[in-house]
Amino acid sequence: MQKPPSPNPVRTALADALEREADAIVREWLDCLRARVGTRTIFALPEKALENHIPPVLQSLGAFVRLPIEAVRAETIGHLRMHALIRKQQGYDVQELMLEFDYLAEIVTSRLLAELETAGLDGHLKEVAQAFNLLNSGLRAMGFVTVGVYWEKEEEMQGALSRRLKEFGDMLAHEIRQPLQAASVSVEMLREERVRADAEQCKRYLDVIDNNLTSTGQLVDSICLLAAAESARSDQDYLPLATIVERVFEQLAPMAEDRGVALILDPELPEVELLPLSIHLALLNFVSNAIKYRDAAKPEPWVRIAADWRPKTADIGACIVRVADNGVGIPIEARDHIFQRHFRAHPEIEEGLGLGLSIARHALQQNSGRVWLESEVGEGTTFFVEIEGRSMKAKGKPPGEASIDDALANSTNGDTDDD
Repeated sequence: MQKPPSPNPVRTALADALEREADAIVREWLDCLRARVGTRTIFALPEKALENHIPPVLQSLGAFVRLPIEAVRAETIGHLRMHALIRKQQGYDVQELMLEFDYLAEIVTSRLLAELETAGLDGHLKEVAQAFNLLNSGLRAMGFVTVGVYWEKEEEMQGALSRRLKEFGDMLAHEIRQPLQAASVSVEMLREERVRADAEQCKRYLDVIDNNLTSTGQLVDSICLLAAAESARSDQDYLPLATIVERVFEQLAPMAEDRGVALILDPELPEVELLPLSIHLALLNFVSNAIKYRDAAKPEPWVRIAADWRPKTADIGACIVRVADNGVGIPIEARDHIFQRHFRAHPEIEEGLGLGLSIARHALQQNSGRVWLESEVGEGTTFFVEIEGRSMKAKGKPPGEASIDDALANSTNGDTDDD
Protein backbone atom coordinates (compact mmCIF):
# COMPACT_ATOMS: atom_id res chain seq x y z
CA MET A 1 0.00 0.00 0.00
CA GLN A 2 1.32 3.41 -0.95
CA LYS A 3 2.17 5.54 2.05
CA PRO A 4 0.72 9.04 2.24
CA PRO A 5 3.17 11.89 1.76
CA SER A 6 4.91 12.87 4.95
CA PRO A 7 4.04 16.28 6.41
CA ASN A 8 6.11 19.23 5.26
CA PRO A 9 6.38 22.80 6.61
CA VAL A 10 4.09 24.35 3.99
CA ARG A 11 1.25 21.88 4.49
CA THR A 12 1.70 22.06 8.24
CA ALA A 13 1.50 25.86 8.18
CA LEU A 14 -1.64 25.78 6.03
CA ALA A 15 -3.28 23.13 8.21
CA ASP A 16 -2.45 25.04 11.39
CA ALA A 17 -3.89 28.21 9.88
CA LEU A 18 -7.11 26.48 8.78
CA GLU A 19 -7.64 24.93 12.19
CA ARG A 20 -6.77 28.18 14.00
CA GLU A 21 -8.68 30.55 11.72
CA ALA A 22 -11.76 28.41 11.04
CA ASP A 23 -14.14 30.63 13.05
CA ALA A 24 -12.76 33.84 11.52
CA ILE A 25 -13.02 32.40 8.00
CA VAL A 26 -16.68 31.48 8.61
CA ARG A 27 -17.45 34.98 9.90
CA GLU A 28 -15.88 36.52 6.79
CA TRP A 29 -17.81 34.06 4.64
CA LEU A 30 -21.07 34.99 6.39
CA ASP A 31 -20.37 38.69 5.79
CA CYS A 32 -19.86 37.89 2.11
CA LEU A 33 -23.09 35.89 1.90
CA ARG A 34 -25.03 38.50 3.85
CA ALA A 35 -23.92 41.23 1.43
CA ARG A 36 -24.95 39.03 -1.51
CA VAL A 37 -28.41 37.97 -0.36
CA GLY A 38 -29.47 41.30 1.14
CA THR A 39 -32.99 41.11 2.55
CA ARG A 40 -34.23 38.16 0.49
CA THR A 41 -35.83 36.07 3.21
CA ILE A 42 -35.62 32.84 1.25
CA PHE A 43 -31.83 33.02 1.52
CA ALA A 44 -31.84 34.23 5.12
CA LEU A 45 -28.74 33.08 6.93
CA PRO A 46 -29.20 30.64 9.81
CA GLU A 47 -25.99 32.10 11.21
CA LYS A 48 -25.81 30.06 14.40
CA ALA A 49 -26.19 26.83 12.45
CA LEU A 50 -23.49 27.84 9.98
CA GLU A 51 -21.17 28.96 12.78
CA ASN A 52 -21.65 25.57 14.41
CA HIS A 53 -21.14 23.19 11.52
CA ILE A 54 -18.83 24.96 9.02
CA PRO A 55 -15.75 25.46 11.27
CA PRO A 56 -15.45 21.68 11.83
CA VAL A 57 -15.56 21.26 8.05
CA LEU A 58 -12.63 23.66 7.67
CA GLN A 59 -10.73 21.97 10.48
CA SER A 60 -11.25 18.64 8.72
CA LEU A 61 -9.96 20.23 5.53
CA GLY A 62 -6.88 21.33 7.45
CA ALA A 63 -6.32 17.77 8.67
CA PHE A 64 -6.52 16.55 5.05
CA VAL A 65 -3.96 19.13 3.91
CA ARG A 66 -1.69 18.10 6.77
CA LEU A 67 -2.00 14.39 6.03
CA PRO A 68 -4.00 13.62 2.85
CA ILE A 69 -5.54 10.28 3.73
CA GLU A 70 -9.28 11.01 3.69
CA ALA A 71 -10.66 14.10 1.92
CA VAL A 72 -14.06 13.94 3.62
CA ARG A 73 -14.17 12.28 7.01
CA ALA A 74 -17.29 10.54 8.26
CA GLU A 75 -17.97 13.21 10.88
CA THR A 76 -17.54 15.92 8.24
CA ILE A 77 -20.25 14.36 6.08
CA GLY A 78 -22.76 15.04 8.86
CA HIS A 79 -21.89 18.76 8.84
CA LEU A 80 -22.08 18.94 5.04
CA ARG A 81 -25.39 17.08 5.08
CA MET A 82 -26.77 19.64 7.53
CA HIS A 83 -25.67 22.49 5.27
CA ALA A 84 -27.22 20.89 2.18
CA LEU A 85 -30.53 20.23 3.95
CA ILE A 86 -30.73 23.78 5.32
CA ARG A 87 -30.16 25.25 1.88
CA LYS A 88 -32.55 22.82 0.23
CA GLN A 89 -35.26 23.77 2.70
CA GLN A 90 -34.62 27.45 1.97
CA GLY A 91 -35.06 26.97 -1.77
CA TYR A 92 -31.45 27.18 -2.97
CA ASP A 93 -30.63 25.60 -6.31
CA VAL A 94 -27.41 23.70 -7.03
CA GLN A 95 -25.79 26.74 -8.65
CA GLU A 96 -26.39 28.81 -5.52
CA LEU A 97 -25.03 26.03 -3.37
CA MET A 98 -21.84 25.67 -5.43
CA LEU A 99 -21.42 29.45 -5.57
CA GLU A 100 -21.28 29.49 -1.77
CA PHE A 101 -18.42 27.00 -1.89
CA ASP A 102 -16.67 29.16 -4.48
CA TYR A 103 -16.87 32.15 -2.11
CA LEU A 104 -15.57 30.00 0.73
CA ALA A 105 -12.70 28.74 -1.43
CA GLU A 106 -11.72 32.32 -2.36
CA ILE A 107 -11.65 33.37 1.30
CA VAL A 108 -9.69 30.28 2.36
CA THR A 109 -7.16 30.74 -0.45
CA SER A 110 -6.68 34.43 0.29
CA ARG A 111 -6.12 33.85 4.00
CA LEU A 112 -3.74 30.94 3.48
CA LEU A 113 -1.64 32.83 0.93
CA ALA A 114 -1.30 35.63 3.48
CA GLU A 115 -0.33 33.06 6.11
CA LEU A 116 2.42 31.61 3.90
CA GLU A 117 3.74 35.06 3.14
CA THR A 118 3.83 35.94 6.83
CA ALA A 119 5.61 32.68 7.63
CA GLY A 120 8.12 33.25 4.83
CA LEU A 121 7.15 30.03 3.10
CA ASP A 122 5.73 31.51 -0.11
CA GLY A 123 9.02 30.93 -1.90
CA HIS A 124 8.69 27.15 -1.70
CA LEU A 125 6.85 27.06 -5.01
CA LYS A 126 6.67 23.29 -5.49
CA GLU A 127 5.46 22.64 -1.96
CA VAL A 128 2.97 25.53 -2.18
CA ALA A 129 1.56 24.16 -5.44
CA GLN A 130 1.20 20.67 -3.95
CA ALA A 131 -0.45 22.04 -0.81
CA PHE A 132 -2.99 24.10 -2.75
CA ASN A 133 -3.74 21.14 -5.01
CA LEU A 134 -4.62 19.19 -1.90
CA LEU A 135 -6.66 22.11 -0.61
CA ASN A 136 -8.63 22.38 -3.84
CA SER A 137 -9.15 18.61 -3.96
CA GLY A 138 -10.57 18.68 -0.44
CA LEU A 139 -12.86 21.60 -1.21
CA ARG A 140 -14.11 19.91 -4.39
CA ALA A 141 -14.78 16.67 -2.54
CA MET A 142 -16.76 18.54 0.10
CA GLY A 143 -18.73 20.33 -2.59
CA PHE A 144 -19.53 17.02 -4.31
CA VAL A 145 -20.73 15.51 -1.03
CA THR A 146 -22.95 18.52 -0.35
CA VAL A 147 -24.45 18.48 -3.85
CA GLY A 148 -24.97 14.72 -3.57
CA VAL A 149 -26.98 15.20 -0.37
CA TYR A 150 -28.91 18.01 -2.06
CA TRP A 151 -29.92 15.78 -4.99
CA GLU A 152 -30.76 12.94 -2.64
CA LYS A 153 -33.17 15.26 -0.83
CA GLU A 154 -34.48 16.57 -4.16
CA GLU A 155 -35.37 13.06 -5.32
CA GLU A 156 -37.04 12.33 -1.99
CA MET A 157 -39.08 15.55 -2.21
CA GLN A 158 -40.07 14.90 -5.82
CA GLY A 159 -41.30 11.44 -4.90
CA ALA A 160 -43.31 12.86 -2.00
CA LEU A 161 -44.66 15.61 -4.26
CA SER A 162 -45.79 13.07 -6.85
CA ARG A 163 -47.64 11.10 -4.19
CA ARG A 164 -49.22 14.25 -2.79
CA LEU A 165 -50.32 15.41 -6.25
CA LYS A 166 -51.95 12.06 -6.95
CA GLU A 167 -53.72 12.05 -3.59
CA PHE A 168 -54.78 15.66 -4.11
CA GLY A 169 -56.05 14.94 -7.61
CA ASP A 170 -58.07 11.96 -6.37
CA MET A 171 -59.52 14.02 -3.53
CA LEU A 172 -60.33 16.96 -5.81
CA ALA A 173 -62.07 14.77 -8.39
CA HIS A 174 -64.14 13.11 -5.66
CA GLU A 175 -65.08 16.36 -3.91
CA ILE A 176 -66.10 18.16 -7.10
CA ARG A 177 -67.87 15.18 -8.65
CA GLN A 178 -70.34 14.77 -5.79
CA PRO A 179 -71.95 18.24 -5.81
CA LEU A 180 -71.88 18.43 -9.61
CA GLN A 181 -73.63 15.06 -9.89
CA ALA A 182 -76.31 16.23 -7.45
CA ALA A 183 -76.77 19.45 -9.42
CA SER A 184 -76.86 17.51 -12.68
CA VAL A 185 -79.63 15.22 -11.38
CA SER A 186 -81.66 18.28 -10.36
CA VAL A 187 -81.19 19.81 -13.83
CA GLU A 188 -82.47 16.60 -15.43
CA MET A 189 -85.50 16.63 -13.15
CA LEU A 190 -86.25 20.22 -14.12
CA ARG A 191 -86.33 19.17 -17.77
CA GLU A 192 -89.47 17.14 -17.02
CA GLU A 193 -92.68 19.02 -17.70
CA ARG A 194 -94.47 17.61 -14.66
CA VAL A 195 -91.75 18.98 -12.38
CA ARG A 196 -91.74 22.39 -14.06
CA ALA A 197 -95.49 22.56 -13.57
CA ASP A 198 -95.05 22.22 -9.79
CA ALA A 199 -93.64 25.45 -8.35
CA GLU A 200 -92.73 23.82 -5.05
CA GLN A 201 -90.75 21.02 -6.74
CA CYS A 202 -89.04 23.56 -9.01
CA LYS A 203 -87.94 25.56 -5.99
CA ARG A 204 -86.65 22.42 -4.25
CA TYR A 205 -84.53 21.36 -7.21
CA LEU A 206 -83.27 24.90 -7.78
CA ASP A 207 -82.23 25.01 -4.12
CA VAL A 208 -80.32 21.74 -4.59
CA ILE A 209 -78.51 23.22 -7.60
CA ASP A 210 -77.76 26.44 -5.74
CA ASN A 211 -76.47 24.66 -2.62
CA ASN A 212 -74.23 22.30 -4.56
CA LEU A 213 -72.77 25.03 -6.75
CA THR A 214 -72.14 27.08 -3.60
CA SER A 215 -70.35 24.10 -2.05
CA THR A 216 -68.24 23.72 -5.18
CA GLY A 217 -67.34 27.41 -5.02
CA GLN A 218 -66.34 27.06 -1.37
CA LEU A 219 -64.20 24.07 -2.25
CA VAL A 220 -62.42 26.04 -4.98
CA ASP A 221 -61.82 28.91 -2.53
CA SER A 222 -60.35 26.48 -0.01
CA ILE A 223 -58.08 24.97 -2.66
CA CYS A 224 -56.90 28.47 -3.59
CA LEU A 225 -55.99 29.12 0.04
CA LEU A 226 -54.00 25.89 0.10
CA ALA A 227 -52.28 26.79 -3.18
CA ALA A 228 -51.39 30.22 -1.79
CA ALA A 229 -49.74 28.60 1.21
CA GLU A 230 -47.74 26.28 -1.06
CA SER A 231 -46.63 28.91 -3.59
CA ALA A 232 -45.74 31.60 -1.07
CA ARG A 233 -43.41 29.48 1.05
CA SER A 234 -40.34 30.64 -0.89
CA ASP A 235 -41.64 34.14 -1.49
CA GLN A 236 -42.35 35.58 1.92
CA ASP A 237 -40.80 38.30 4.00
CA TYR A 238 -41.03 38.25 7.76
CA LEU A 239 -43.71 40.40 9.41
CA PRO A 240 -44.16 41.36 13.07
CA LEU A 241 -46.61 39.11 14.87
CA ALA A 242 -48.64 42.14 16.00
CA THR A 243 -49.09 43.22 12.37
CA ILE A 244 -50.29 39.76 11.33
CA VAL A 245 -52.84 39.61 14.18
CA GLU A 246 -54.08 43.14 13.52
CA ARG A 247 -54.71 42.28 9.86
CA VAL A 248 -56.66 39.17 10.83
CA PHE A 249 -58.78 41.25 13.21
CA GLU A 250 -59.34 43.91 10.54
CA GLN A 251 -60.43 41.25 8.07
CA LEU A 252 -62.92 39.69 10.50
CA ALA A 253 -64.10 42.84 12.28
CA PRO A 254 -67.38 43.13 10.28
CA MET A 255 -68.33 39.51 11.09
CA ALA A 256 -67.42 39.97 14.76
CA GLU A 257 -69.40 43.21 15.04
CA ASP A 258 -72.42 41.67 13.33
CA ARG A 259 -72.44 38.81 15.85
CA GLY A 260 -71.51 40.86 18.89
CA VAL A 261 -68.11 39.25 19.51
CA ALA A 262 -65.24 41.29 21.00
CA LEU A 263 -61.82 40.81 19.39
CA ILE A 264 -59.07 41.25 21.98
CA LEU A 265 -55.35 41.57 21.27
CA ASP A 266 -52.99 40.99 24.19
CA PRO A 267 -50.96 44.21 24.59
CA GLU A 268 -47.95 42.16 25.74
CA LEU A 269 -47.33 40.33 22.46
CA PRO A 270 -43.64 39.43 22.10
CA GLU A 271 -41.63 41.51 19.62
CA VAL A 272 -41.03 38.78 17.07
CA GLU A 273 -41.36 38.28 13.34
CA LEU A 274 -42.84 35.30 11.53
CA LEU A 275 -43.25 34.10 7.96
CA PRO A 276 -46.80 35.40 7.68
CA LEU A 277 -48.92 33.39 5.30
CA SER A 278 -49.35 30.13 7.20
CA ILE A 279 -49.92 31.81 10.56
CA HIS A 280 -52.34 34.27 8.91
CA LEU A 281 -54.37 31.44 7.39
CA ALA A 282 -54.43 29.60 10.71
CA LEU A 283 -55.46 32.63 12.77
CA LEU A 284 -58.08 33.58 10.18
CA ASN A 285 -59.71 30.17 10.54
CA PHE A 286 -59.41 29.96 14.33
CA VAL A 287 -60.85 33.43 14.91
CA SER A 288 -63.65 33.07 12.34
CA ASN A 289 -64.65 29.75 13.90
CA ALA A 290 -64.62 31.33 17.36
CA ILE A 291 -66.97 34.03 16.08
CA LYS A 292 -69.29 31.52 14.41
CA TYR A 293 -69.40 29.25 17.44
CA ARG A 294 -69.89 31.93 20.05
CA ASP A 295 -72.09 31.00 22.99
CA ALA A 296 -75.35 32.89 22.47
CA ALA A 297 -76.19 32.43 26.16
CA LYS A 298 -73.21 34.54 27.25
CA PRO A 299 -73.72 38.32 27.35
CA GLU A 300 -70.15 39.16 26.28
CA PRO A 301 -68.65 36.67 23.82
CA TRP A 302 -64.98 37.30 23.03
CA VAL A 303 -61.93 36.02 21.16
CA ARG A 304 -58.46 36.79 22.50
CA ILE A 305 -55.04 36.35 20.88
CA ALA A 306 -51.89 36.19 23.02
CA ALA A 307 -48.43 34.71 22.51
CA ASP A 308 -45.23 33.61 24.22
CA TRP A 309 -41.66 33.58 22.95
CA ARG A 310 -39.24 30.74 23.65
CA PRO A 311 -35.77 31.76 22.38
CA LYS A 312 -33.39 29.09 21.10
CA THR A 313 -30.58 31.50 20.21
CA ALA A 314 -30.14 35.27 20.40
CA ASP A 315 -32.35 35.79 17.36
CA ILE A 316 -34.21 32.53 16.60
CA GLY A 317 -36.88 30.83 18.68
CA ALA A 318 -40.36 29.33 18.87
CA CYS A 319 -43.43 31.54 19.01
CA ILE A 320 -46.47 30.02 20.75
CA VAL A 321 -49.65 31.82 19.67
CA ARG A 322 -52.89 31.23 21.58
CA VAL A 323 -56.38 31.90 20.20
CA ALA A 324 -58.84 31.61 23.07
CA ASP A 325 -62.61 32.12 23.17
CA ASN A 326 -65.51 31.69 25.57
CA GLY A 327 -67.71 29.93 23.02
CA VAL A 328 -69.64 26.68 23.06
CA GLY A 329 -66.50 24.49 23.23
CA ILE A 330 -65.72 21.25 21.41
CA PRO A 331 -67.04 17.91 22.69
CA ILE A 332 -64.30 15.58 23.87
CA GLU A 333 -65.25 12.90 21.33
CA ALA A 334 -64.75 15.42 18.50
CA ARG A 335 -61.32 16.74 19.48
CA ASP A 336 -59.27 13.97 17.90
CA HIS A 337 -61.04 14.53 14.57
CA ILE A 338 -61.19 18.32 14.49
CA PHE A 339 -58.37 18.70 11.91
CA GLN A 340 -59.70 16.04 9.55
CA ARG A 341 -61.12 17.07 6.20
CA HIS A 342 -64.89 17.57 6.28
CA PHE A 343 -65.20 17.01 10.00
CA ARG A 344 -67.46 19.55 11.70
CA ALA A 345 -67.97 19.57 15.45
CA HIS A 346 -71.18 21.65 15.34
CA PRO A 347 -72.94 21.20 11.98
CA GLU A 348 -76.20 22.25 13.60
CA ILE A 349 -74.85 25.76 14.25
CA GLU A 350 -73.09 26.69 10.99
CA GLU A 351 -72.98 25.31 7.46
CA GLY A 352 -69.67 24.69 5.75
CA LEU A 353 -67.35 22.15 4.15
CA GLY A 354 -65.22 21.44 7.21
CA LEU A 355 -61.95 22.15 5.36
CA GLY A 356 -60.71 25.26 7.14
CA LEU A 357 -58.86 23.67 10.05
CA SER A 358 -57.39 20.97 7.82
CA ILE A 359 -55.99 23.64 5.51
CA ALA A 360 -54.71 25.68 8.46
CA ARG A 361 -52.82 22.72 9.88
CA HIS A 362 -51.39 21.81 6.48
CA ALA A 363 -50.16 25.38 5.90
CA LEU A 364 -48.48 25.43 9.32
CA GLN A 365 -46.83 22.07 8.76
CA GLN A 366 -45.36 23.38 5.52
CA ASN A 367 -43.44 25.88 7.66
CA SER A 368 -42.47 23.30 10.33
CA GLY A 369 -45.23 24.54 12.63
CA ARG A 370 -47.65 22.56 14.74
CA VAL A 371 -51.10 23.13 16.19
CA TRP A 372 -53.14 21.68 19.04
CA LEU A 373 -56.12 22.66 21.15
CA GLU A 374 -57.69 22.58 24.59
CA SER A 375 -61.45 22.85 25.03
CA GLU A 376 -64.24 22.46 27.52
CA VAL A 377 -67.89 22.32 26.51
CA GLY A 378 -69.70 25.42 27.71
CA GLU A 379 -66.47 27.19 28.66
CA GLY A 380 -64.63 27.73 25.38
CA THR A 381 -61.68 26.64 23.27
CA THR A 382 -58.03 27.61 22.96
CA PHE A 383 -56.02 26.81 19.83
CA PHE A 384 -52.23 26.81 20.16
CA VAL A 385 -49.82 27.36 17.28
CA GLU A 386 -46.07 26.83 17.59
CA ILE A 387 -43.99 28.22 14.75
CA GLU A 388 -40.40 29.31 14.35
CA GLY A 389 -39.71 33.04 14.27
CA ARG A 390 -36.99 35.56 14.92
CA SER A 391 -36.61 38.30 17.48
CA MET A 392 -37.05 41.86 16.26
CA LYS A 393 -34.44 42.91 18.83
CA ALA A 394 -31.66 40.91 17.15
CA LYS A 395 -29.01 42.96 15.37
CA GLY A 396 -29.11 42.99 11.59
CA LYS A 397 -32.71 41.74 11.48
CA PRO A 398 -34.85 44.67 10.28
CA PRO A 399 -38.60 44.08 10.34
CA GLY A 400 -40.00 42.69 7.11
CA GLU A 401 -41.79 45.24 4.97
CA ALA A 402 -43.63 43.08 2.44
CA SER A 403 -47.25 42.29 3.02
CA ILE A 404 -49.26 39.12 2.61
CA ASP A 405 -52.14 40.95 0.94
CA ASP A 406 -50.99 40.07 -2.59
CA ALA A 407 -50.55 36.40 -1.68
CA LEU A 408 -54.11 36.26 -0.40
CA ALA A 409 -55.77 38.60 -2.88
CA ASN A 410 -56.49 35.94 -5.46
CA SER A 411 -57.46 33.26 -2.97
CA THR A 412 -59.90 34.78 -0.48
CA ASN A 413 -61.92 37.87 0.24
CA GLY A 414 -62.02 37.18 3.95
CA ASP A 415 -64.32 34.16 3.69
CA THR A 416 -63.17 31.13 5.64
CA ASP A 417 -64.52 27.65 6.00
CA ASP A 418 -65.68 26.58 9.42
CA ASP A 419 -64.11 23.68 11.33
